[in-house]
Amino acid sequence: MIAKYEYLLSFNFLLKKFVQQHKKAGKIKDYTLPLEDYNFFSFYNILQNDFDIEAMVIRLDEWEDIEELSFPAIAFLKINGGIFVLLNDYKDGKIHWESKEYGKQVNTFSLFRRISDNIFLIF
Repeated sequence: MIAKYEYLLSFNFLLKKFVQQHKKAGKIKDYTLPLEDYNFFSFYNILQNDFDIEAMVIRLDEWEDIEELSFPAIAFLKINGGIFVLLNDYKDGKIHWESKEYGKQVNTFSLFRRISDNIFLIF
């Protein structure tokens, strides 16, 4: 898991990237959340209440349905103890994602299936 002092940097990084890709938003304030609130529910509430972005959390039962996801999306990956990342695209069998900790990454579909818990926040 990311260090306690870094989780807010990660949360705010993902939130800002997600919002900016969905609507024209000026300066987005930094959120201060306790570590235990670093979860999909917090992302969902902030998107809906503060930015009027209708979002939903889904679980992919069939991995082939990843082609149907709307991007960007937020996903939880089981790496480094667990982190949230921003999924930017899926094309040519590769998942494009980024995070504050790892920057921009490209994984094969096979690798992504192993590190993902198949739950996504989409709009």
